[in-house]
Amino acid sequence: MLALSRALIFLLVFPGLTISSSGAVTALKKETAEFFPMTRDGTITIANTDGAIHIFGWNETRVRVATLRQAYSQARLAQLRVETRANTNALTAHTIIPPAHGFFADKSGTIEYTINVPETAHLILKETNGEISIDGLRGGDAEIDLVNGRVTARNCIGRVRARAKTGALEVISQWWENFPASFDYAIDYGTIRALLAPGSQFQIDALTTHGGIDDDAFKLQGMKDSDDGQSIVAATAPGAPVRLRFRDRGGNISLDIWHYDAPPTMARVAPNELQKPATNRNSLMPSFDIVSDVDKQEIDNALNQARKELATRFDFKGVTTGIEHEKEQIVLTADDASHLHGLREIVIGKLSKRGVDLRNIDQKDAAISSMGHARQELKIKQGLEGDKAKEIILAIKSGGFKVQNQLQDRQIRVTGKKRDELQEVIAFVKSKDFGVATNFTNYRD
Repeated sequence: MLALSRALIFLLVFPGLTISSSGAVTALKKETAEFFPMTRDGTITIANTDGAIHIFGWNETRVRVATLRQAYSQARLAQLRVETRANTNALTAHTIIPPAHGFFADKSGTIEYTINVPETAHLILKETNGEISIDGLRGGDAEIDLVNGRVTARNCIGRVRARAKTGALEVISQWWENFPASFDYAIDYGTIRALLAPGSQFQIDALTTHGGIDDDAFKLQGMKDSDDGQSIVAATAPGAPVRLRFRDRGGNISLDIWHYDAPPTMARVAPNELQKPATNRNSLMPSFDIVSDVDKQEIDNALNQARKELATRFDFKGVTTGIEHEKEQIVLTADDASHLHGLREIVIGKLSKRGVDLRNIDQKDAAISSMGHARQELKIKQGLEGDKAKEIILAIKSGGFKVQNQLQDRQIRVTGKKRDELQEVIAFVKSKDFGVATNFTNYRD
C-alpha cells in the first residue's frame, strides 16, 4: 500500500514517469549507433556531463558511436541530445542536457557513450560526473578531464594524460608489452592506482601531498616521507619503456600486480623479441571474462559521503538515521517513511556519482513498524545469475560473432581467434542493457 501511494504521488507530480509494480521509478532508455569514416591518426573529441564514456581501440579506419540515453520521463528523454560533427580527420560529440527549472521539474538525464576508434587515434575526453574508460589504444594518445568519477586506462600502449577533481584514476595492464607508454595522472582528492602485469618494466615519479604511497608489490627503493605525504622516483630497470607520473593532493597512490586464476599466457613483446610459447595452442587463444560486479570500496566511499551530507542537512536535524553496509546489502533506517525516502535519495545519488552501477542495486520495499519507524534494504548484486548469463550468451550468439561462450562461476568466458573479434563483442555487450552491470576482465591475448 505504501509503495502504491508513493507511486500515485509521483505520477501526479511527474505524469510522464514509469512506475513498476513495486513502486520504484524506472528509467526510460533510448539507444542509437552510427558509423563515421576516420583516418588512423584522426582526432576524436567527446564532451559529456553525466554518464559515461567507454572507448575501445580497433584496427579499422572508422568510428562507431553508440549512445544510451536515460531519463525518468519521456519529455525529459526527448530533451537529451548529442550534437555530432565529423569528417575523415576529426569527430566531435557534445552532450546537451538542458537545465530543468522549478521544484517539481524532472532533472534526470544521463548519456553513456560506447565508442570504437582506430587504435592509433588521438582522444580528447571530458566528463563532469561519471566514468571514462579506454581500452586497447596502440600508439594513440588521450587527454582526459574529469570533475568527479573514475578514469580507467586498460591495456593501452600510448600516452594517457588524466586530470580529475575527485574520484579515482587507474592504469591497468593485464599483460606485459615491451613498448613505450606513458601515464600522467593528477587528482585533487581521491586515489590513483597502477595494476600492472607480472614482469612489467616501468619508471615512476609519484607524489602525494596528504596521503601515502603503497608499494608492497614491487618494493622499489627511494621512498621519501614528508610532513603529510610521500614521494618516490624509481625504476624497475634502467630505461624501462613505461613511464608513470602520479600526483595526488588528497589521497593515496598504490602499485600492485595484476593476477588472474588462469594458466599464464605468453607476454606480448616487440616482434624481434618474440619467443615461442611454452603453453599449448588453445591456451593462447584470445579471451576475456564478462562479469557483473560493483566496486565495494566505491560503495563505502559513497556511503561515507552520504553520512557527511546528512550531518549538514537542515531537514534531517534531530532525525535519527542509519546507513549500514552489511556484506551484500545496505540497510537504511529512519524515524519515519518520509525521512527514509530522503535518505534513500541521498544514498542512491552518492552511489551514482561514485560510478556504482545502479542496475546492481536492488531496492527492496521499505518496511514500516507499528511505531512508524522505517527500514529499507538495498541488495548489492555481485556476479551473473544463471538466467541473466544465458540471456547475454544468447545475445552474443544472435550477433553472429565467431566466438565461443562458456558460463563458469557466475561469469562468462568468451574465446575467439582474433583480438578484434573480442573487441567487437565487448562493444556489442556494452551497447545493450541487460538490466545489470557488465564488466570485462581477465583479458588474454
